[in-house]
Amino acid sequence: MLADTSSGTTRLAGEPLVVAGVFAGWVLAGLVVATLAVRLGHDRRAWLALGAALGPVSLALLLLHRSPELRPVPVVVDPGAPGHGDVSVLIALLGDPEHAAEAGPLLRAQGSQLGLVTLCRAVEVEAVSGPDWADRTEEATRALRDAVLFLGGVRPSLVLLPGSPADVIARYAVRHGFDHVVVLGDRRVQRSVIGHPVLRRRLMIVASHPEERA
Repeated sequence: MLADTSSGTTRLAGEPLVVAGVFAGWVLAGLVVATLAVRLGHDRRAWLALGAALGPVSLALLLLHRSPELRPVPVVVDPGAPGHGDVSVLIALLGDPEHAAEAGPLLRAQGSQLGLVTLCRAVEVEAVSGPDWADRTEEATRALRDAVLFLGGVRPSLVLLPGSPADVIARYAVRHGFDHVVVLGDRRVQRSVIGHPVLRRRLMIVASHPEERA
């Protein structure tokens, strides 16, 4: 009498499908975690790779990794007086206060459409509560207030951004949905802002140092 092997054959045929399903679920769970990590401001390529490789385990890594959203928050020095338009402009001042004048053509071009204008300055400190923080914020605040004099009557909000310039400028621009971003200063920072993984919008980049334009 021949043994019935049909059930065994069915199980063997189904095993590859089960393995494929488990693998697909593993990768999908990891990609979901990677998407969350990118939304929190982490590097897109790195987390897509981690998510695909580690699957749901990458969630634990994300929880252990300090989120950029937990970094020191921006300090609003002056709320300013926004215009009545819908176009918003972020001006990142990395150089001297007089460099702010180079944002003038962009601001004037908006005309009555100009709305919120924010003038910001990055303050690089390793420990925000450290002894250098007060001195650096005072210096940065003074530079922002002096720069307002070169904006032709525009009253921008003044904001201090603690952290690495390219990083905090890009994140602040994305978080507040600015239509234009003007980076006045170091071209290396300008390039870093353009290529920042969290920044997905058109930028208006202005070089501040005449010697760099040659």
